[in-house]
Amino acid sequence: MVSARLELEGARVLDLYAGTGALGFEALSRGAAEVVFVEAASRAAKAIRNNVAELGVASQVRLIVNAIDRVASAQIALEAIDLVLVDPPYADVPSGALTKAMQRLFSGLVFTPNALLVLEHSSRDAPALIERWDLGESRRHGDTTLSFYTPVA
Repeated sequence: MVSARLELEGARVLDLYAGTGALGFEALSRGAAEVVFVEAASRAAKAIRNNVAELGVASQVRLIVNAIDRVASAQIALEAIDLVLVDPPYADVPSGALTKAMQRLFSGLVFTPNALLVLEHSSRDAPALIERWDLGESRRHGDTTLSFYTPVA
């Protein structure tokens, strides 16, 4: 079973479908060294920029304004990634398209052996099967489920 605990001190975080960046900013507040936000909606990206300025964390944040299926892994350019947060608007993003986009993006990235991927999805949907990632546990919270994955050893 995958442990849903991760030490965030010094962690490198990738926040996909970042929205206003709440998850990534929470990771920073808990000691993450760097967060790359990927968000396609310009209004949400503006909120992230405003939050970066308000919190004074510009040196720890990079924002990529694009859909994840259009982002090249080279744009991410983090050292090995410790935590991936994926919170798509699941009513708008079919799980098959999401899985395909993540697999393409992840193929060019490096993850630490103890990395954790947290995927939020509708409780009506089964957890995604993601190449090179083992599904551990899933935790249901009403209409939302969080599924936790680790890299295949």
